[in-house]
Amino acid sequence: MENIGIALLLMVVGMTTVFIILLIVIN
Repeated sequence: MENIGIALLLMVVGMTTVFIILLIVIN
């Protein structure tokens, strides 16, 4: 169960970082 939580956390962090990078690149 802990592995699933860590995987979800990493996925959320990765998506947010990619989203922020895309916003910076667009601007």
